[in-house]
Amino acid sequence: MIRFALIAASVLGFALTAALGNLMVPLLRELERSARKKEEGASASEDPVPTMGGLCLMTGTLAAAGMGWVAACAAQPQLLGGEDRMMSRLLIGLTGSLLFGAVGLADDLARLRSRSPLGLRRGSRLALEAAAAAVCAMGLAGEIAHKRLTPLDGNSTYRNYIIDAIYNMTPDQLEEGANYEVR
Repeated sequence: MIRFALIAASVLGFALTAALGNLMVPLLRELERSARKKEEGASASEDPVPTMGGLCLMTGTLAAAGMGWVAACAAQPQLLGGEDRMMSRLLIGLTGSLLFGAVGLADDLARLRSRSPLGLRRGSRLALEAAAAAVCAMGLAGEIAHKRLTPLDGNSTYRNYIIDAIYNMTPDQLEEGANYEVR
């Protein structure tokens, strides 16, 4: 049951991404073309490179992850907050995806507004990406700190455990917490 639900979620994500891509690419090309026509010296014969394609990918990914999560939790309710912390890992991954997608969206919007091929400046983009990575690292630190809590510990102890987890975080912990697969 759960395998079928996850396969259906993946197919939904792919179909949604492909459908949005087929709808949005011509619209985005026309938007870019009209922006270039307003510029001085741009030739109308050049094919513009469409921007904001990440919106299609983010929408499909979020739909697939959301549907897969709902199906998995309906099939196995213990996934909502079991010992393995699947819920927190899923939320950390989705939050990271959304934040990095938001950085890409900001870059595309800056490219369209300023009509410059560069988009965001290098420092701004790196700062936004570092902030997104820090949010993901804080999520992992919260998970590590939660493992240390006892029933008698309170909020200030949890805060101190989070600070300790960030301070003592090693590259191996980041690698193990990243939870990705290389093929």
